[in-house]
Amino acid sequence: MNDLSDLYKSLAEKEKEFVFPSDSYYHQIEVAAYFNAEHRGFVPGHELDDWLEAESELQRRIASPYSQ
Repeated sequence: MNDLSDLYKSLAEKEKEFVFPSDSYYHQIEVAAYFNAEHRGFVPGHELDDWLEAESELQRRIASPYSQ
């Protein structure tokens, strides 16, 4: 095999191991982002910031569920 086919084979194997986040994960981010936007008065132009902040907070909670 050539290097490129080895790379594709390796990537295919890695993809099998990857766990995609569930719809519930994204829904939790969506709800938290909504409340972030509500808290700042729904001023436009900060939607991505709301989402990223909500995602970061959820990841912190997942990483250390007992330190909340």
